[in-house]
Amino acid sequence: MFLEVKEEEMTIHEFGEKNKDVLVMFHPLGVWWDIFEYVIPELSNHFHVIIPAIPGHDPEVPLRDFSSVEEIS
Repeated sequence: MFLEVKEEEMTIHEFGEKNKDVLVMFHPLGVWWDIFEYVIPELSNHFHVIIPAIPGHDPEVPLRDFSSVEEIS
């Protein structure tokens, strides 16, 4: 899933069944969203896990200039 935010693409990664309680996880700046790769399998058994990837922090999306969260909000 992609979310268009001020001409930037933010990837939203989702895991687990959509009818379960939602757990939104935000990755720290300076690391990719997949820092959670070891806990996603267990958490997705109990929750619908949503992890937005801040532009420039997703290995699946080409790098773009990114300077602040305020600019993309």
